[in-house]
Order: sequence, then structure tokens, then C-alpha cells
Amino acid sequence: MPARRRKSGGREGVEIETSTQASHTGSEESATIVQASVEYPSIDVEEIEGVGRVTAQKLRDAGYLTARDVAFASVKELAEIIGSEERAKNIIAAAQKLIGLKTFITAFELYERRRNVKKISTGVKSLDELLGGGVETRAITEVVGEFGAGKCFSKDTLIIYMNDDKVHVQQIEQMYEKYAKIYGEQPYDNGYIVKLPENCIKVYTFDGINIKETYATYIYKEKVKKLVRIVTEDGIEVKVTPNHPILILTQDGLKWIKAKDVTSNHIVIGIRKLSCKSNSKLDIKDGYFLGLFIADGTTNPYSIVTTSPEILNFIIQYIEEKDHYKPTIKVDTRNSKKPVYTILIREATLERLNLHYDFKAQTKFIPEEIFNSNIEVIKSFIAGLIDGDGYVEVSKGHLV
Repeated sequence: MPARRRKSGGREGVEIETSTQASHTGSEESATIVQASVEYPSIDVEEIEGVGRVTAQKLRDAGYLTARDVAFASVKELAEIIGSEERAKNIIAAAQKLIGLKTFITAFELYERRRNVKKISTGVKSLDELLGGGVETRAITEVVGEFGAGKCFSKDTLIIYMNDDKVHVQQIEQMYEKYAKIYGEQPYDNGYIVKLPENCIKVYTFDGINIKETYATYIYKEKVKKLVRIVTEDGIEVKVTPNHPILILTQDGLKWIKAKDVTSNHIVIGIRKLSCKSNSKLDIKDGYFLGLFIADGTTNPYSIVTTSPEILNFIIQYIEEKDHYKPTIKVDTRNSKKPVYTILIREATLERLNLHYDFKAQTKFIPEEIFNSNIEVIKSFIAGLIDGDGYVEVSKGHLV
């Protein structure tokens, strides 16, 4: 690789010319010529730190007239002129610094540095594999997530997640507090995070093509000044931070935009159904009974209240079949045209259906066992809710 030096005014430059053969066919040959030029300030050798008048003259006599000449000299060549290899290293380093050239190191020095570099796990197995074992020590590594990563919902947003293959549906704030008590929280950025163990929680994510399960590594919370509320025509509502990604349908296909940019003209894409693995042992009768309990049940004492003889007979037969006891029935005829039946539920039923929780009318919720059941059990649960505390208004097409 030939190189030649040129001068331009008060600056000194180096031109590098390389010739690389690109193809060769018969007697024809083509090549690519790459030219590069770098200019450095023209500084006399006597201005280099550590170079006095006598040393400067020795350098000039040997043909080293400027700091650039010294900066690109080899230690061996310079040591022969000034008589010391250690001093030659120092003068070369000073010359490189003077002209703004980064200090060179030998291949052996680089090898020694790299030999001590270790890998630190990111906490994400797939990312560790992508990075060849994790991020390297002795370096600052910044990983920037794709658009949509790490954005936030409002604290009352219902989140679907899985733990040990069991489906949970909770407000995201409740989820955060639950795992903060187990694993602790720590300050992070403008809020707090809970670091989760590997393979602890699965959440559902959309990769642009499919909905799939993926493991969560952190749960993050922070206070924000503003939330965006988006309500669809069918009543689905979500409250998110302004930068949260929303999937819309355009003439060109699916597109992600920020929540703050959504307008009433956009067609927002949502998830109609999730396919979850069912590990519940509940059957159709269990689902119907739980629906009745949530609709008309109380916990002080544990019982179900109804005026329907059909529901009364179902509960009696159900408990006798499942738990092998005949429930106590209290009948009240004082303030109603129909008798009011109170069916007392014993410990065996509570234990089997995991009904050991206290709730009032305003705090009732759907048991997690229902979310982990198949579609037929869920239908029976809804039927129990309607039969216990609902009605159908046919004229208006309403179900209440």
C-alpha cells in the first residue's frame, strides 16, 4: 500500500492509495481504487512534550521534522536516534496527543485487555444468546428496545398473565404489589421496578404477526403527568401513556402509532380471543354453582340466597353429589310473596372450590378458576350469574 505525504499551507497530510483487484477474466482486469487523505497540524518537533533542543536537532537530522513524523514513527526507529526505548515510547505518545491522534496499542496489548473481558447476564436468556453470553465487562452497553417496549398502562388496567401455567386476571397495580412483596422493589429511572426471576411470569404479546406467550423480566411503575384514554365503538376502553403503541388498520395494512396520535378516524385493532391452556378440573355443574354463588352468595355465613325452587333443587343435588352432605336450608316467608331460601355451605364445598375469601356486593369478582376453565364451564358460569341475579329484556335486546 503506497503512501505519500503532502503539505497544504500550515497543515500536513497523508494520502493513502490502495488498489484492490475486483475481477480478472482472460486479459481483462478491473480494479477498485480507494483514496483517502487525513490532514494534521504542522507542528515542529521541539514543541513535543519531553523533546528539548538537542533531541529536536537529532530528530531533524534523521528526517523527523514535525510532530506528525514522530507520531507515526516506530519505537525501534526512534530509540536508535535518542538512545532509549522507554523515552521513545513517551515521545511518540506525546506527539500523537499533540496532533490529536488517538494512542495506538499493539495487538498483544489488545489481546491482554480482551482476555480479561467477561460476560454479564442481562437476565433475559434469549438476549444473552443473541449477545454471545451477555454484555461485556469493561464497556458501557446500552440496549434500546423497539418501538412499543416499556410503555405503561394506567394502574387499574386488567392484565392477563400466567404463573405456573395458571391464568391470572388482575389490575396491573395489584400484580405489581403482589410481586413487590415477594421479590422487593428498587428505584429505577423515574419510578420503581420489581425484578422477576427467570421463567416466572408469562404475558401475552403481539409480534406483528402472531399473539404469543413470552416471559416478563421486570414490572415497572412510575407516576406520569398525562394519560390517553381510548374508547372503541363496542365499549372497550384503555388508558395508556401518550407514547404507548396502538395497532391500527390502514390502506397499506397494519401499522403501529402512538396513543397520542390516535383519532376517531382510525380503525383500532384489538384481540378478540386468547387461546389459553386449560388446567382446571371444574366441570359444567361447578361453573353454574360458582355463577350462582357470585350472583346471590354471601360469606357471613357462607350461603346462597334464592327464591327459585329450581335453583334450590339444583344446589341441594349438586352438594349431595359433589360433597356428600345435605345442606341446611333456612326458609323465610315474612316479607315476600315467595319463600326466600338460604342454603348454608359447609367447609367441604368451600375447600373444594377454593371459596375462602370475603367479599361484598361492590367487591365481588370472577374466581381465577373460571379463567382457567374451558369454554363450556365459562358458559355455565355466566348462566349461573344470569339465573342468580340477572334478567333478559327481550324488547330492547339487553342482558342485565
